[in-house]
Amino acid sequence: MDFKPNIPPSEYLDDDDGQSLLSRCANCTASCICATILVNLFAFLAIFGLLNPDKEAWVGTLENGEHSMYPTEQAGSEAGATKLSDVHSKFTLWARLGFYTLLVSLLLMVLALPVYQ
Repeated sequence: MDFKPNIPPSEYLDDDDGQSLLSRCANCTASCICATILVNLFAFLAIFGLLNPDKEAWVGTLENGEHSMYPTEQAGSEAGATKLSDVHSKFTLWARLGFYTLLVSLLLMVLALPVYQ
């Protein structure tokens, strides 16, 4: 669209596709917001699923029924905790699964672009 001073601004609101300038701006803004959320989610899941900086963590149940955290399985056993569970590996597993799921869905969206044009 070239600017022509003799044409009223109302004609610039609709182009050949029937989309108004306001509609295009709203679509662009929504796309940028969605892309920002996806990129942040992608980075979060990648860091915590693949490059997790946290140390191991174990949760166990004490004799009085309280739950307690331990740095290693051996420390939990020495404290008399039962039902020890490695929460660090469970957390990284869920983050890794979320990362791979997001990666596959993004790839499918990119592959589907030529279909809908």
